[in-house]
Amino acid sequence: MRVAVVFGTRPEIIKLASVVHALRQGERSAVVTVHTGQHYDESMSQRFLVELGLPPVDVHLRAAAEGLGGMVRRVTEALERVRPDLVVVQGDTNSALAGALAAVLCGVRLAHVEAGLRCFDPGMREEVNRVAVDHLSDLLFAPTLRAASHLASEGVRGGVHVVGNTVVDAVEKVMGPAMDAIEKCAGSAAVRDVLPVPRTYAIATLHRAANTDNAERLREWLTAFRDIASQGLSVRLAVHPRLGRRLDEFGLRPLLAHGTGVTVEEPMGYREFLEALAGACVVLTDSGGVQEEACVLQVPCLTLRPHTERPETVEVGANRVVPSGREAVAAALEAMRAPGRQWPNPLGDGHAGERIAGLCCAAVVSAAAPRWALPGR
Repeated sequence: MRVAVVFGTRPEIIKLASVVHALRQGERSAVVTVHTGQHYDESMSQRFLVELGLPPVDVHLRAAAEGLGGMVRRVTEALERVRPDLVVVQGDTNSALAGALAAVLCGVRLAHVEAGLRCFDPGMREEVNRVAVDHLSDLLFAPTLRAASHLASEGVRGGVHVVGNTVVDAVEKVMGPAMDAIEKCAGSAAVRDVLPVPRTYAIATLHRAANTDNAERLREWLTAFRDIASQGLSVRLAVHPRLGRRLDEFGLRPLLAHGTGVTVEEPMGYREFLEALAGACVVLTDSGGVQEEACVLQVPCLTLRPHTERPETVEVGANRVVPSGREAVAAALEAMRAPGRQWPNPLGDGHAGERIAGLCCAAVVSAAAPRWALPGR
């Protein structure tokens, strides 16, 4: 069996790592990795490949500047060369949609990791992407029962499997023995004994267009971070390249000057970020993956968006959605920092990648002849 795994961002690398490892285990399949180049610099991709034990990318398209249409064309050309039995994509990025469309154009079966997530905001590009990929896929790997129920409500029932979230696989692999201690001590002061640093700071990340491409909205979030720091809780702002560009474009870097209590940090490696996150008092983020990682690591999370496609993290008490406003951030922060907080992990047991690989192999073996039947090719 030959599997093409298509990705282009660091969250996809994180969440596909355990799938790639499991597919390669025992030489059950030949795996060809295809990187679209959506996140193309070393800090956004290469470091993560190394830290998660993945070999160099097999096909690097460097198609970020070509837009979605160019990305689809380049992935299609790559699949025509590789001729896989199955294409695997993850999540809701443009790379995932490009991989899905290319698979359909080439007549190859498609598997979607993290299927069924919904925030029900059609104005959000990621929501459009994830819905489209789900409805193009042959195999849909839902991380939770709720995600599977979303698919069923849309009439997608065939090929749906609830497997858990592969982010748990990644966190457990990187954090190692510390995870056992964190889980046993969840919600107690003893957690500090197993963490790399005490919980005396907040972590913040911003990268979504809705938060970074509007100067006034971005200013509001940065001012909220300063407010937090003024109350004695320093803030470590991990600057995504998109955020860095907007800070310069909008002239907002002075808001983060020395002495404000907000420390601007360059993108971290995955282990470095998880260790920093595990040692934080709270995380403020618009990232879906960080919401999940914080939940697994027992770190309270404030999601700086109007909604989340990870409602399970809200329901167990690990996460709170904050649409806007400095006052709302302050109130949510006070509530989430209450002592003795703890919650069950609703995202899985750390074996999602193994389940996905097994189901992929079974589906290909039991299927009829390959669907390579593109007219005129």
